[in-house]
Amino acid sequence: MFRSTIAVLALAAAAASQTICPGGYDLGIADLGNQHYKMFDLMCMNVIEDDDYAGQNVCMIDKFTCSPEPITITGVKVDDKWYQCEYVENSGSCIDEHITVCCWY
Repeated sequence: MFRSTIAVLALAAAAASQTICPGGYDLGIADLGNQHYKMFDLMCMNVIEDDDYAGQNVCMIDKFTCSPEPITITGVKVDDKWYQCEYVENSGSCIDEHITVCCWY
């Protein structure tokens, strides 16, 4: 019974990570509009609280890097680690928020 529970949890985690950011990413970022973002790990847990940078241009904050026009987040610093980020067309969603950018370490 214990092994089957572990197996089910492992499969659920693998399925969630494939749905959010397929292809070996570590984090997903949802653009909520009006310079509001939510950042999730592959289990849809908030990595950065959505109020931390609400309403700020994240491209002007030293924890983010951005591309030129069309502007997208290209990097984010979490727990003193820099993650590279990119737009991923077939990304999924977390807690009904569509993931627009996926990041890896």
